[in-house]
Amino acid sequence: LTAPDMIAFLNASNSSVSLGDSIYLKEIQNNEEKLNNSLVYVDFNKESSNNSNILSYNNLKTTGLYSVENNYDTSFKDIKLNPDDMHFLLFTSGTTGNSKGVCLSHKNICSNVFSIGSIVKVNTKTEIMSILPIHHTYECTLGYLLVVSSGGTISYLEGYKYYKKSNRYFLDI
Repeated sequence: LTAPDMIAFLNASNSSVSLGDSIYLKEIQNNEEKLNNSLVYVDFNKESSNNSNILSYNNLKTTGLYSVENNYDTSFKDIKLNPDDMHFLLFTSGTTGNSKGVCLSHKNICSNVFSIGSIVKVNTKTEIMSILPIHHTYECTLGYLLVVSSGGTISYLEGYKYYKKSNRYFLDI
């Protein structure tokens, strides 16, 4: 995504946290004056950071696991969600103009995952290579949520130019 797209999506979603890798987080930080909210940044690639404005995903995960294991804060376990409330905001690719936000509920997403799961059999031995952007509803549902919920493994392609044909993942049609 371009920096203007990222800023527009963050503003439209009223986000307060941005998770990503250094390259994209820096793009957002370079445009902070255009954001409606101040953000907390979580970098997937940093092990730790001296910059309090950028948190390390691994550090957060470790701290969270420690907190749960020692019963410091388990209030999240008691959160009740209405499955019909909007909890997902996916943005279209903007084929006919600007990207638009698509509001989906847990029920919408789970219904898709379960119905696809009855046709496409995925398990812990499943390995896929993702080539579509994760913000596509199809990729998010079939290429991510179905695989993760079934214990499969996903490899992400940095870009199509890095694609190397492999009989393991691709078939010639």
